[in-house]
Amino acid sequence: RAVMWEIIGAIGVPVVIVAIIILYKMGFRGGGGD
Repeated sequence: RAVMWEIIGAIGVPVVIVAIIILYKMGFRGGGGD
């Protein structure tokens, strides 16, 4: 059970980073301005 959280944590870190990069490229921050 605890192992599942460890897997989620290990996979979640890079996924969040990639998601942030994608959002930045999509112009999520500032609506693509500034």
